[in-house]
Amino acid sequence: MEQFDLAMAMVKNQDLIHGQAVTLVQEISTLSNEEVILINGSRMPGERIYKLMPHATHLVLAIGTIGNALETLVRKFIREDNPSIGIMLDGIGSAAVDCLLEETSHRISTMADDMGLMSSSPISPGMPGLPLETQQILFNLLPADAIDVRLTSSRMMIPFKSSSMIIGLAKEMPRWSKEEVCKKCHLFMHCRYKKE
Repeated sequence: MEQFDLAMAMVKNQDLIHGQAVTLVQEISTLSNEEVILINGSRMPGERIYKLMPHATHLVLAIGTIGNALETLVRKFIREDNPSIGIMLDGIGSAAVDCLLEETSHRISTMADDMGLMSSSPISPGMPGLPLETQQILFNLLPADAIDVRLTSSRMMIPFKSSSMIIGLAKEMPRWSKEEVCKKCHLFMHCRYKKE
């Protein structure tokens, strides 16, 4: 526990987490199992979106990050000093990204309420039915550079402690738990992080 306390103190004292997110609300022009066409003409695969939110009238696109300060320190500890501290810091970073996405989802839900709509639970590129290539569409539409996030040619975000999501809006919108999302993932049977 002593090392964990040390890792937490580093995060706090060195100001290693800088949560930021960018979002964009887009009205849907066409929604089918094959594709989603947004009012601005952008297209994305529709299978997962149509299956989970068939009545969506809008999509909210979001990219969030905690920055690269923690990631830089993690690499240093894993390579040089103390791998166990590095692994703990990495876990803290992953939890911080989850918290950032939950807060962003909550703000989107509040915005939806103000619009007289409901918001879905989030889905992310790379989930079954929403190919990782969808990531490029989000980066084409969102000002990710404003929060210093970039996309590699293999669709990975830099800093690594970043994430993206899509949330549907409609008059009636289903929501699902993290456990339900996990059970639909193709990695469910082998994932050490699965929720049951």
